[in-house]
Amino acid sequence: MKSNNIKSRLKNGAESFLKYLCGAMTPAVCALFILLSSSAAYADVVWEPEDGFYNSHIGDCLSLKRAFKVNSIDEEGLKIYESPESSKVVNTVPNGEEIYVEYTYTDAAGNEWGLNEYYAGWFPMDYLSKIYDDVEFDNQYSSQFISKSGEVELPSAGEDEVFYLYPYPGAKEYNSYFEVRNTSDNPYYTTVFNDPEGHSWGSVGYYYGSEGWICLDAPTADYDTLYPNGQTFSGIISDEVNSKPTIVVEPIEKGINTKIVVGLVIGGIIIATGVIIGIVIIGRGRKKQQ
Repeated sequence: MKSNNIKSRLKNGAESFLKYLCGAMTPAVCALFILLSSSAAYADVVWEPEDGFYNSHIGDCLSLKRAFKVNSIDEEGLKIYESPESSKVVNTVPNGEEIYVEYTYTDAAGNEWGLNEYYAGWFPMDYLSKIYDDVEFDNQYSSQFISKSGEVELPSAGEDEVFYLYPYPGAKEYNSYFEVRNTSDNPYYTTVFNDPEGHSWGSVGYYYGSEGWICLDAPTADYDTLYPNGQTFSGIISDEVNSKPTIVVEPIEKGINTKIVVGLVIGGIIIATGVIIGIVIIGRGRKKQQ
């Protein structure tokens, strides 16, 4: 309750200050101030890669933001191409390594390509294997999610040092952790999942730059504490999903546009003809003057 009262006072104080500023401004300046403030608050949400092919095909690219494991048909690993329309290889990632896919693009043949800015190029999505992540967890258990929201109850500062946000319930590795004694407000969850091991989890959409699931009954517990004997309800992907690919996928090189070539040739002929005619006319004029 104390935390809620503090939040309420801070919120009311901020609103009063904003009203005071707006009262001292013209309506136009006030509107601009609010717009810029809102833009600054969400500036870190929008991100686009510095990639030439992406910039020229931005309307055809889809955001993915998901990690995969390299499972290329080539024993040397995954070839990273300059673009889905260029056979130039700019990098190679060994099989078994993880790679993050930021955006995808589907070419004229129906092949899906992934973009990774770190490796500066594109690669066939068919040569990647799924990794169990929050997306797979949602696909598996979303029907069991409970629409329930609330504030996470954390222990008093000093009882435990940190609390954890996991990518999904049952994950061995956490997304992030926070010191209990340094928190001024507790995480807020909007969805609940009760796992088969008896733990209750809450989904936190955003908390100081992070997101994930927090164990509501033991927020400061790590994986070994939560599951001393391990767990088997999440983290499993069948071998069929990650079987070795057999289809060869390569970039579709874009040839020279014949219409452009024909247009350039015709244009060149017209210009050349005009030059010749001009030279002939000038030559005749000079002869008459003589």
